[in-house]
Amino acid sequence: MEDIPKGKTVVTLEGPALPKEQAPRKMPVSDTHNMNCEDTFVNHNEDPNLKLVDTKITITVEKTFVSTKKIVKGAELTMNYEEFARGKKFLF
Repeated sequence: MEDIPKGKTVVTLEGPALPKEQAPRKMPVSDTHNMNCEDTFVNHNEDPNLKLVDTKITITVEKTFVSTKKIVKGAELTMNYEEFARGKKFLF
C-alpha cells in the first residue's frame, strides 16, 4: 500500500510452537515443531527484501522481519527460507 524504506520493521509473526502434526504448513522452528502463526504471503527468494532480525521465545515464538532494501509500493515481500531451515529440509 506504500513504499517501505530500508531498515523498517515490516512484520512480526507470533504464535505457539506446536508439533508439526498439529501445525502443518506453518513456519518451522525446529525439526519437530512449527510456529502456529497467521499465514503470510511472503515468498522465498535468495535475494530477499526482508530479513529476520529478532526471535523471542517465551510461551510463544515471535519473529520480527525488517526490510533489507527499499521496497516499492506493490512489490512482492520475500524472505530467504534458509534462515529457518539452517541447511535442513523442512516439509511444511
